[in-house]
Amino acid sequence: MTSKRIKPIVDKLKKRLRRGANLASNAGMAETTGFIVAIPFWWLAYGLILALSYWGWSLALNSIGIQRGTFAQGIGRDGVAHHRSIVQAGLGNYASDYMGAASFTKQGERAFIGTISVTVDITAFPAPDAVSVQATSLSREERFYARPPSGGWE
Repeated sequence: MTSKRIKPIVDKLKKRLRRGANLASNAGMAETTGFIVAIPFWWLAYGLILALSYWGWSLALNSIGIQRGTFAQGIGRDGVAHHRSIVQAGLGNYASDYMGAASFTKQGERAFIGTISVTVDITAFPAPDAVSVQATSLSREERFYARPPSGGWE
């Protein structure tokens, strides 16, 4: 039963093999040429999309980390640890570029300022070759009440 079904298929294949390949034919060349020409443009487009997505994600995480770290610093906790935990959770192994860049300083007697400014090289794609992440946050110190500071009004 199965040999009756297979025999016509085998006969067609034998006939095509006897005929040989027509190497002088240009059939299918337009599609192949179009595919070869389009590959670099698709590669650049996808590379640009991936690079900008990475930049946006790292910018968002660092902004959130700086804001949360500044708030933590204001209530007496370690702001750098809060920033690191947020960025590490979102970027994983790629967070190493941002780990030492955050700084939290006391501004006068009443506030803390958290800042980060980092330029990260992206070598996988030709453009952009580097992305910059900059974020700043200001948070008041907890337990600050609206009265004159120890030295009087500024």
